[in-house]
Amino acid sequence: MDDRSNNKHDETFVQEIIRVVRAQAILHHVPTDELDDCVLDFLPGEVSRQGGDDLVSLDDEALGKAAETWCRRWAYCSRTRRHRETQLYGPDGCAESGPAGRLASHERGPEELVQAADLSDRLLAPLSQLTAGQRRLFVRYYLDQAGLADLAEETGRSSHAIRQAIYAIRKRVKRIIECAGMDEGEIHECLSLLDRLRIRQ
Repeated sequence: MDDRSNNKHDETFVQEIIRVVRAQAILHHVPTDELDDCVLDFLPGEVSRQGGDDLVSLDDEALGKAAETWCRRWAYCSRTRRHRETQLYGPDGCAESGPAGRLASHERGPEELVQAADLSDRLLAPLSQLTAGQRRLFVRYYLDQAGLADLAEETGRSSHAIRQAIYAIRKRVKRIIECAGMDEGEIHECLSLLDRLRIRQ
């Protein structure tokens, strides 16, 4: 009978401590996502600091002061920690609008520069073997991104004729790189790079 009444007394005491600490945590603006942690960490923290018997012997005023000190310290540490943490995302939740967007470089890296140089070498090598008119059309269509209507107006030819000329240039470039000793995979890669160059820009 005594054990049961002691357990009931202990439960009531623990519930009272939790109620007091929660009230102090709310009063001292402990963040809501840390509220339960603050309350539940109070008991082990105080037991280890004061010893179990001393904690039980605390009156309401001493318990209130201990809870106030604990919650004030928790709120201060939480504010300091949150102040030091850098949010990588902006207010809209996107990385580009926050500090992460300003930290990341939007310029090409060394690997991309090497790939771009390789692309230029592979695509511009056949130009010397094209006629002057084919070179102009290649540069205007693939590098300057001129549209078929613009090219037709510049050259005085129809859009259909320009489309056929570009198709002929592409076939000629393919023959030139085949003769350069590239294997089938490299030829396919080079032609796909040519197509992507037109789409990308």
